[in-house]
Amino acid sequence: MEPIKLPALDGQNYLVYDGECPLCSRYVQMVRLRERLDGLQTISARHPHPVVEVLTQHDLDLNEGIVLIENGLAYYADAAVRRIAMLSGGGSWMNRLNSRVFQSGARARVLYPALKTGRNVLLKLLGRKPIPKSVSRTYD
Repeated sequence: MEPIKLPALDGQNYLVYDGECPLCSRYVQMVRLRERLDGLQTISARHPHPVVEVLTQHDLDLNEGIVLIENGLAYYADAAVRRIAMLSGGGSWMNRLNSRVFQSGARARVLYPALKTGRNVLLKLLGRKPIPKSVSRTYD
């Protein structure tokens, strides 16, 4: 999937993920994108936030994929994991492994559904509900 241009978020960097998923949270900590993307903000898709609202208005199902927004371009699901791998290649052995595995678009497309299935099984085992698709949101 090609990145989606989000003019309202141009020049800003966000990583939107499921903050109640232990695997997702650990992945976000592991990749250390803040070192590569200035001003990166991480956002749990389960909490009210204007960026989450913009993404849902663009029909991005946040149960189906993580979103990296880099300078107003939104990378979704396997494209996001691939872009993250391209940005976070150095450092720890985990970052290097992540980079080697997911820098290939073909590998990211094949492996991402398995990651998503693992996330869904884990959330079910933990008794956590999916991220609501449409929620009345209030902002700080």
